[in-house]
Amino acid sequence: ATRDLDYSALFNPSLVIPAGSTSGSLTLLIDPTADREDEGNETITLIGSAEGLTGGSANITLADAGTEATLPPETTPLAFAADTSIADQEYTAGTAISTMELPAAVGGVGDIAYSVSDLPSGLSFDAATRTISGTPDAATDEPVEVTYTAADGTGATASLTFSITVNATLTFGDLSFFGTGKLVPTAADASIPEFAVGQPVNVFTLPSATGGTEPLTYTLSPDLPAGLSFDAATRTISGTPQAEGSPVYIYTVTDALGASVTMQLPTRPAAFSLATNYPNPFNPATTIQYALPQPADVQLTVYNVVGQVVRTLVAEHQSAGRYLVAWDATDDSGHSLSAGIYFYRLQAGGEFHAVKKMLLLK
Repeated sequence: ATRDLDYSALFNPSLVIPAGSTSGSLTLLIDPTADREDEGNETITLIGSAEGLTGGSANITLADAGTEATLPPETTPLAFAADTSIADQEYTAGTAISTMELPAAVGGVGDIAYSVSDLPSGLSFDAATRTISGTPDAATDEPVEVTYTAADGTGATASLTFSITVNATLTFGDLSFFGTGKLVPTAADASIPEFAVGQPVNVFTLPSATGGTEPLTYTLSPDLPAGLSFDAATRTISGTPQAEGSPVYIYTVTDALGASVTMQLPTRPAAFSLATNYPNPFNPATTIQYALPQPADVQLTVYNVVGQVVRTLVAEHQSAGRYLVAWDATDDSGHSLSAGIYFYRLQAGGEFHAVKKMLLLK
């Protein structure tokens, strides 16, 4: 249609009023063409007539306010960009993950809302930033499939899927420590030979870790003495030392995600020994150190000046290694002892015993 020009229309079919009827009706459909032109307001007048007699009339007004501006915007279907995917993820239980941002969708109508299906325990999804973060609580038996969904204002959706695997906590397994203040683990192989200058060390393999996310990397510190080397790939020490080594080494394993665990590895002493407690005199506590070159049944006992046993500090079979035991000046019942001179005695198997004196101040 064009502004200010008359309209004419031929309506077909004609309205027919059957004989005997007093009226009839005909439904007309007027469908203006959306031609993106601004027609303004136009009027069509319909006039009823029968056998040359003019009947009633009706006006139909077509109006717009700028057709171009009121046409609905063109939209594209909601989707993720071509070739968009989310890589499968591996995490380590007990280790915080790096914040993971998921891709945005394009197209659709209105605001886009994002969601994910259930995540492994300890992880959470922030829909506003499209990020996954947290610390997984425990290992998963198998990969967990995660569905990431975008939904627009009409309910249309687009989805991506990926998996999350949570590996077991990185650990040295059964190589646990005796208790507070003791240097060596319970496992017999958790100490290394004492290095004697000029004496070759046969290949000595350190324990492996379990759990974590492969690959695992092993390190040993401080550096071994000149002449000895540590092969991280095989976890072995070998060579002939040209100098004395450290009494204790720190053995560390780190997984691919940065999770790590450490173990103290004392060198295995060459002989039994019982050191003087420190501090001495003391108040309120002191530390006793002793060394075992081989596994033995160990008894470490504290006596008063009249030879009565007041406290048994150790009574167990122990592996070779160096030990530190703290005493808080209490008896076996937990009561504080009075100031004075006390003696402590180490009995290791049937081969060694030694006695030292200490002074408790108040």
